[in-house]
Amino acid sequence: MYLETNGIMYENLKEVIDFVDIIAMDFKLPSSTNLINFWKPHEQFLKIASTKEVFIKAIIGKDTEADDIFESIRIIKKIKPDVPFALQSQNPFEEFLEEKLIFLADICQKEHIDVRTTCQLHKILGVK
Repeated sequence: MYLETNGIMYENLKEVIDFVDIIAMDFKLPSSTNLINFWKPHEQFLKIASTKEVFIKAIIGKDTEADDIFESIRIIKKIKPDVPFALQSQNPFEEFLEEKLIFLADICQKEHIDVRTTCQLHKILGVK
């Protein structure tokens, strides 16, 4: 079974982890979401998820700060250093986001994180 999740509800993950094969976990970056930080729940979630095949993704927007990427890297290195980390452009039609995506991916590469870049394809296809 494939689970796509916000990567916050680690107590719920404990209940279903035995039924899951692959986990697509989001890191909700505070600078991207304008929400409180979820670093502690993300860390707890990744501890549990790391027993399965897992990858992490984070949405990169115009307000995304490098400090959020550094905190993501810290958690990844602490829990599962080999986890793939996908940086996903919030708006594939804004050119400056491509530069930001490359800049943030370079930070990850310098920290030896398995980083990938992509965009939200559903926005290109016009699917909601």
